Amino acid sequence: MSDDTIIRIEGLWKRYGLPLPAFVRQGHRWLRSLRDSQNPKAQTPNPKSEIRNPKSSDGPWALRDIDLEVKRGETLGIIGRNGAGKSTLLKVLAGVTPPTRGKVEVRGRVFPMIELNAGLHMELTGRENVYLLGAVMGLTRAETEAKMKEIEEFCELGEWFDRPVRKYSSGMLARLGFGVAMNVDAEILLIDEVLAVGDLAFQRRCYNRIENLREKDVATIFVSHNIRQVERICDRVVLLEEGQTTAVGNGEAVLHLYVEQAHERILTQKITEAGGIPRAAGTGDLRVAQVQVLNVDHLPSQELSIFEDMTVHLELEVVNPICKPVIAFQIYSVDMICVAAINNTGTVRPSFESGRVVVECTLSQLRLMPGIYSLCLKIRDGNEALILTVDQLAQFRVTGQSFGLIRTSGGFVHVEANWRFGGSQKQDLSTKTGDIHHA
Repeated sequence: MSDDTIIRIEGLWKRYGLPLPAFVRQGHRWLRSLRDSQNPKAQTPNPKSEIRNPKSSDGPWALRDIDLEVKRGETLGIIGRNGAGKSTLLKVLAGVTPPTRGKVEVRGRVFPMIELNAGLHMELTGRENVYLLGAVMGLTRAETEAKMKEIEEFCELGEWFDRPVRKYSSGMLARLGFGVAMNVDAEILLIDEVLAVGDLAFQRRCYNRIENLREKDVATIFVSHNIRQVERICDRVVLLEEGQTTAVGNGEAVLHLYVEQAHERILTQKITEAGGIPRAAGTGDLRVAQVQVLNVDHLPSQELSIFEDMTVHLELEVVNPICKPVIAFQIYSVDMICVAAINNTGTVRPSFESGRVVVECTLSQLRLMPGIYSLCLKIRDGNEALILTVDQLAQFRVTGQSFGLIRTSGGFVHVEANWRFGGSQKQDLSTKTGDIHHA
């Protein structure tokens, strides 16, 4: 292992549960050989078939044949669906659970933030737990006392710092754990989703500290479902699927692959009730009869092109008359960030009589970056009372291949900009970016 490599994983396999006794495994092999001998199409048995099989007789594999290296000062993100093996990998690196097969080398002091209360004694105060965690990390009492003021200031727990931890909220536990993790001179930080419970100001402070620790050659392995967090702080990203590494590389490329996979699952996901009517909630005065997303040719389509018009065609069944309703559409990204909102306030607001009403809303020259988006519908009456809400009214994909655009980490909306460059020769080098030109 080279001097700048702090973690090295070779052929890591992990399976939970106690292994079956040797005579039971031998019996299973005998039964398989007997079955194969009676099958004329049976192939020659593979001696490694038990290892490669994700579901052998001892249970499913949580990790399968992982090879990975982490450099000093590197921030590595690990992403994947639930059950992909992300937390298991961190537990193996932290020494919480041993590998079933393979080799794991870790150089340096490790501080794991895998669970909120890991390593904490619930009856001790926050200050006493700092001494406890410091001792676990190998610090003397004097060394911990020297860092105590900085840890206390980072946590911002106030008088709660000297109260029993059992009275802490989940956010306060995260503050205490990170306060210690960021100040005990660990060489490796293992972080598993615990930041999600912290408030926004505390999260920002933690991200800034992680970036500062990178300059001190501290390696961080960061597990999160929040692709925006991973995108911001990670140098490389690993994508796990069913315990296997399916992609390793720079953050933008791997996150793009992960999001595209999520897009395909979302587009095929059934989000409607029987009869094709979107799930809705409200007073019952309105019901959604039909919804369609129309392209620039006014034809139903789930795929739209950037810079072209998009129309939402909505048909409503009006049970009781409604006076001048306010109709609002919100557009959400795949990770549920509201990227745009529109309504008919200040424009046409006709009253609805009983029967069927058709509403069409056209977004001119759609400027959403390529990706998958969903529509949310909210309708209020003239008194601003909410009478109908539909969280996922429709879903659509925006493409940009014909304009040379792909989904990147550059936000959600295409923005035009004017650039001007000048110098001693007073050259006019004005140019405009944002326009797309065809060859």
